[in-house]
Amino acid sequence: MADVNEGFTVTWKIKNFAYCLQKKLEPLTSPLFVVNSFGGTQWILLVYPRGVEDDKEVSFYLHRKNGGLDTISIDYELSIIDANGTPFKNVEIKNHSFTVNHGFGQSAIIPRKDIVEKNKDILLPEDTLTLRCRMWYCGIDPSPKGCTLSTCIGIDKGIFNWPIRGFSTLKVGEEQTLSLESSSKDYPLMLLKMSLTGGYLCDRRVKIEICQTDSKRPSYVVLNVQVLSVYGKALEIAEAEHFFEKKDGLQVWTFPPFITKEKLIAKQSIYLPGDVLTLKCNCVLSVGVQSEEIKYDDPVIISDRTSIESLPDASSPLSFISDRVSTGRLPNDTSILNTERHIFKTNRRHRHQNARMAFPNPSDFPEISQSFRSDLQSLYEDQILPDFTLRAGGKSFPVHKALLSARSPVFRAMFTSDMREHTGEYAEVSDLDSETMHRFLWYMYTDITEVNLDWYAVSKLYFAADKYEVLSLKQKCAEFLKGSFCPGNILEILDLADMHQDDDLKSCALEFILMHDYLVIGSDEWKKFERANPTFAYETMRDIYQMKLNIQTRTEIKYAAS
Repeated sequence: MADVNEGFTVTWKIKNFAYCLQKKLEPLTSPLFVVNSFGGTQWILLVYPRGVEDDKEVSFYLHRKNGGLDTISIDYELSIIDANGTPFKNVEIKNHSFTVNHGFGQSAIIPRKDIVEKNKDILLPEDTLTLRCRMWYCGIDPSPKGCTLSTCIGIDKGIFNWPIRGFSTLKVGEEQTLSLESSSKDYPLMLLKMSLTGGYLCDRRVKIEICQTDSKRPSYVVLNVQVLSVYGKALEIAEAEHFFEKKDGLQVWTFPPFITKEKLIAKQSIYLPGDVLTLKCNCVLSVGVQSEEIKYDDPVIISDRTSIESLPDASSPLSFISDRVSTGRLPNDTSILNTERHIFKTNRRHRHQNARMAFPNPSDFPEISQSFRSDLQSLYEDQILPDFTLRAGGKSFPVHKALLSARSPVFRAMFTSDMREHTGEYAEVSDLDSETMHRFLWYMYTDITEVNLDWYAVSKLYFAADKYEVLSLKQKCAEFLKGSFCPGNILEILDLADMHQDDDLKSCALEFILMHDYLVIGSDEWKKFERANPTFAYETMRDIYQMKLNIQTRTEIKYAAS
């Protein structure tokens, strides 16, 4: 236990600090902590992400709550800690007297840009800002012991490509929309609208609006939009942020215009391959504090009868918000960036198109080191000492038996038995084309998938993953197929799920048909589906009907209960 003459050190880690909701003059408050060596006094730290006097500065304060003497005089130090654990910026305040409910600190300890942009790598490692406050009686050396506070800002993050087909024929005022829906009820539904503004006397600008309806809590949105070239490179980039208030009704934020139709048409071969404008969107939605935690180096004595070792009980004076982070089904047109985060689902409306997807960025999976992945990649790309060949679509693919056997039980059986499927040192794979085989092997060697595939290419990759029982790839493909649902492809994906006995994918496809039955049932695609698979079409109608009955029954029960 700490000696009563020792000081106290509190370290506060704020996850996703860059996405704090607080505006100017609004503080983010730490969990409350108790300092035994200061007579059991209770304290909090306050950080103003957008300042007290200047919204471009970060403000940092120590604030006393209840307990102990009416007045207590201490020395203390407020610090911004870098990735190495050393103070990057700090201020020391001598012999300051704190009364109950009194705070004092630094209104401009560091420019906000220094944290979130200029020195992001060293001040926001793993998106976490570390603050420290050392407290001690005048003339006494501060103690390294104290407590560690943790605050997690809940964010929902998605990266997706938004193809605008027939862009050159798009007229002023004509809208294309995209809905972003989280798997968590904590996050509001958002709608993105793209249209053209302007007319005969001025350039027609690409206009993007972000809409929220009936927000149950405030939210903060950061949107980055990139215009992709025919080579997949970002040629035009714009980013902006907006605060949505807690309110009923519609709120609309107009993203700052950043490119004109005339500029895109002038370089159509670069910007509009196939008359398709591709916008790569990176959207982050924050709804504020998601969880808090406190851990003491020594037990905390609240009274003669109460001792708290680490995390406070929710009913104690040191109450904390329990972690509410949950995971959900992978949504439409997004890539998973962090398993702690909710993921957007995206649904296109008007001009439904074949979805394109951005597979996860390899850097988001640190469990496989980059050097190790690069070594395996070179085995495949440079064909280093292969001992077997797969042939597909008229192309040969030199491979390594040991690696394929480790990744696939089917290959393991193939190479350790006398299966008729292969002879000698090669095997023909007649049911995969060369592009799918390349993508499949690329995953086998690197554990990553090619980016920006359309749903049909993913469906063929799904087939390969199922055939060779590579369950991790099959699951990724299935999740992306769920994200690519649209009336034009849903029946093919439903048929694929049924063929491969994927109950989860099939169930999701049926749910989509139920929600969009007016667009699916009776369409040309449905008529073809009905002619080709009359029995399956009947079973699908039966399942949809049963799902409707179940929903109706639940609604009636809920109504009766109310």
